[in-house]
Amino acid sequence: MLVPYMIHAMRRLFALGLCMLIAVPLTSGQHRITLEEAFRIGDAPDGLFFARIPKISVDSAGRIFIADGHAVNVVSSTGNEVGLIGTEAEGPGEFRRTSSIVNGPKDSVYVWDDELQRVTVFAPDDFRFVRTLRISSEELSYPLELLGVTSQGMAVRYHRSTELFDLEGAERSKSVFVLSLGDGKRHARPLVVLPDMERVNYPLSSGTLYGFPMPFGMRPVFEVGHDGLVYYGMSGSVDIRIKSLDFLDRGAIVWKHSPMPVTRSDREDFLKRTGEIPSL
Repeated sequence: MLVPYMIHAMRRLFALGLCMLIAVPLTSGQHRITLEEAFRIGDAPDGLFFARIPKISVDSAGRIFIADGHAVNVVSSTGNEVGLIGTEAEGPGEFRRTSSIVNGPKDSVYVWDDELQRVTVFAPDDFRFVRTLRISSEELSYPLELLGVTSQGMAVRYHRSTELFDLEGAERSKSVFVLSLGDGKRHARPLVVLPDMERVNYPLSSGTLYGFPMPFGMRPVFEVGHDGLVYYGMSGSVDIRIKSLDFLDRGAIVWKHSPMPVTRSDREDFLKRTGEIPSL
């Protein structure tokens, strides 16, 4: 195990910083949110460094689980290294590309590998391999991210549209489905469906169109809280809807505010530069 661990450690490039949120009262009665660093992982010359951090998770003991491409690093609540879960391969308990990680019931560790299209479960005490759940694509949608795990099931974000080059006006959306903890089977209907991010269509030399994310455009946002509830909404406003994994509405969080305006010239300037993008 020492050699794979050393090879993996050499791939780490960046430090991970943990911050605390502090609400500072203003004279108007509102609050300004500021960040204050709690500690940093990787500051010391012999510390941990990471090449890619798609997701982190924290269990009830304060341990931090960091998905780092081909393995999961575990550090204590004070930033000390605890251990490493998995290596780069395709066998039980191994990964090709870890893209999301979640601590489920009783702090069991659930890791989503989007290249192998499977969830791997590890024990919370010694991180031993427990089992694998394969998640298959269905119809025109495919799984993108494991959002959360509760006793009611797994919340998985799906993307509708399997083609990279879509026709102009093609319908694209992001959905959250509930999957069984037993066999990974997907519930027949989605828990949440939101439109995909706005796109600009670039004509390619082949005659097809490539959809590029529109700057300033709205995009869907999904998160699962420590309470096991799904929080979702579009980025254009603070209008967050809440659902539990048993398909019950749990209210909403709405905050009226004045967003930073985007002028017509901002969009037009971007559209003028679309011709500068090289053909694929």
